[in-house]
Amino acid sequence: MKFVSIVVKKEFFVLIGVVALLVLAGCIETKEPSPKEFEKLGFIGCSITHNAVDGYTSLGGGKFWGVEAQSPRSFGGGSLILWHKQLNRGVLQGEKDYWRIFETLVRENPEIEALWWEQCSAPGMEGMSYEDNLKLLAKIKEIAPNVEIYASPMPVFSTTEGLCVPQGVPAGWQASDDFVSRMVAEGKVKQGPILTHLPNELTTGDGCHANDQGKRVWGQELIEFFGK
Repeated sequence: MKFVSIVVKKEFFVLIGVVALLVLAGCIETKEPSPKEFEKLGFIGCSITHNAVDGYTSLGGGKFWGVEAQSPRSFGGGSLILWHKQLNRGVLQGEKDYWRIFETLVRENPEIEALWWEQCSAPGMEGMSYEDNLKLLAKIKEIAPNVEIYASPMPVFSTTEGLCVPQGVPAGWQASDDFVSRMVAEGKVKQGPILTHLPNELTTGDGCHANDQGKRVWGQELIEFFGK
């Protein structure tokens, strides 16, 4: 009987230990990092993305990798449809090689922890499918496999005419907005900042690109999301 009692006590204490571990595991939540916790950030997109990052930098933000908007290594003109075309058919003469620029920046900035991906709309976006967009995401992860990706649609513009109107309203912007919303819902990316829809007086006059005041509006929104 004494032997049976020892065995029962041993099993009892093992059971208590297992229960304690299960309770402890239930109390510990896996905390995802806040966007503001990242110290080094990269970005990809188009000239609109550069406008926002320029505004962020002018307000004292210092987390994004340094790429001047007028630099040959900028993403100016990098609409989502063009990133898609270059992935499939390569780079045509006279085009910037956006994927090569991105690869170079990742290689030169191995310390980046997160990437802001603004999906810039343009004519032809209505011909892109969600599966096409996922191919871009796969390529981004291939180039930068260890970073958190925050995706945003390009902001809509309040003006009724100008360079960005056929790009941003309605089909192009709606496509990029749908792509981002679905990727976030499926857990493929994190929701990035939603930038303010600029009225015409905050653009350079082309109804598209932000002027200095507009850049600061977007820059402040990046600070509020990612921190300085």
